[in-house]
Amino acid sequence: MGENRGKKPTEKIKMMLCAVTAGRCEFEGCNKYLFEDNLTCELLNLSEVAHNIASSSAGPRGDIELSHKVSDDIENLLLLCRDHHKLVDNKPEIYTVEKLRAMKIKHEREIHRLCDLMCYPKCIVVKFQSPIKGKKQVIINQKEINSIVAKKFKPQEKYGPSIDVELSQEYNSKLFWDEANKKIENEYTKMILPILDNNEVEHMAVFPLAPIPMIIKLGYLISDKIQVHVYQKRRSTNSWEWIDDSSEVEFIVNKNCKNQDKVRKVALILSISADIPLARIPEDEDVFYQISVRKPDVEIIRSERDLTNFREKYISVLDQIKKDYPEINVVDIFCAIPTSIAFEVGKSYMEGSHPKIRIYEYNDKFFETLIIGGK
Repeated sequence: MGENRGKKPTEKIKMMLCAVTAGRCEFEGCNKYLFEDNLTCELLNLSEVAHNIASSSAGPRGDIELSHKVSDDIENLLLLCRDHHKLVDNKPEIYTVEKLRAMKIKHEREIHRLCDLMCYPKCIVVKFQSPIKGKKQVIINQKEINSIVAKKFKPQEKYGPSIDVELSQEYNSKLFWDEANKKIENEYTKMILPILDNNEVEHMAVFPLAPIPMIIKLGYLISDKIQVHVYQKRRSTNSWEWIDDSSEVEFIVNKNCKNQDKVRKVALILSISADIPLARIPEDEDVFYQISVRKPDVEIIRSERDLTNFREKYISVLDQIKKDYPEINVVDIFCAIPTSIAFEVGKSYMEGSHPKIRIYEYNDKFFETLIIGGK
């Protein structure tokens, strides 16, 4: 019996293969551009068309029935550099039909995805990091967050602005928070404000790992000057990706009055990631508004839809405080909230419509940190 040999790929098929591969070697990890010399940059064709199932039944990965049927089928062809073409054909027991098909699919899907990015809206990626409680160091991986953003947007730059706040003062001290406030404002003015004034940027993606009052401050500064998407690092998955979940968080509002006769101080308690017992709140607060959930958890916010629902509830409570106590010009806020909610607390604040917000942080006890609003 003679060899079972199929047809050779046509020039049209070869051109289609070059298009779907972007002219690059499909061997996993190679990605060499095959139409230019690396040294001289001279334009030339260094590509080779490889068969997954060989065109001959006697060839590498040949098949008595399929070789002649699929020899000129683009789904059976790979664009490879000379070295990797030789490698896969010399070792068919390692580079099996299944393995080469997986390489081809992965490479061509990635090319398609990257080409789609050309029409995605531009997005600037912002990192904001500071040691938790002033001690626990945090690191945000640039490659990881870029890959998250690239699923919906086109990153404007490989490395966007990075705001790092690291201070030597005692965390609970006024000096620490005065310095933190100054540093955040300076970095915002230097690194973020010019971007907000640039009409070419349509979206901003913010990745914060920092103490809650600092994240609130950054959200307040950025506000709604641009379409902002905040992401949250999830402990359970060690990922920044939102979970597309059909369930929605129910936010519950309560009000308690300790002294209704002469209200001098109003507190807003946000119990989202943990319960905050009223016993922890300073005794001089007269009225308590609270936004809570049925089962507080640090990962309870699972989607951008949850953030939108929180924002609507939060703004309605601030509006209600303004209506109930128009003479109150400062609201004390006590938080047990995820980082994404913290950013929304600052971002959703309406200058001129809401009272100033005095942010308290818990570290053995609640203490005053930063104030937003009231310019």
